[in-house]
Amino acid sequence: MNETIKRNIPIELGTLCLVDLCTWTTLCTFLIYYTDVMGEDVYQGDPSAPQNSTEFINYQTGFKMGCYGLVEYSIFMSLGSAIIEKFDLFEKIPIKNIYALSYGIGKSEFVGENFRRRLRVLPTSC
Repeated sequence: MNETIKRNIPIELGTLCLVDLCTWTTLCTFLIYYTDVMGEDVYQGDPSAPQNSTEFINYQTGFKMGCYGLVEYSIFMSLGSAIIEKFDLFEKIPIKNIYALSYGIGKSEFVGENFRRRLRVLPTSC
C-alpha cells in the first residue's frame, strides 16, 4: 500500500512534503538550541561549572525557562491551529494577512519583553 501511495503523489506534493520536513527539523533544532542560550547567555550560567555552584544553578534555571518557553510555544501553536480550523479563517482572511499578523505579534512580543526585562538578548528571531 505504501508503494501505491508513493507512486500516486504528484512530484510537487512530494517536494513540498520534503521541504516541510526539512523546515520543521531545522526549526525544532533551532528552538531546542535556544534553551541552552537561555541558560548560558540570559541567565549567565555555565553548564560545565561544579554542580552546586551559582553558575550551574543559573544555567539550570535558564534551561528550564527555555523548556517552558518551548511548551508554551507548542500550546499556542496548537490553539492557533485549532482556532483557525474551527472558525475557517483561511476562507475569511487571506493567508498572507494571517502570516504577517502572526509574525508581527511575535516580533512585538519579543521586543516588548526585551525592553521590559532589560535583558541583553540578540534579536535573532526577528
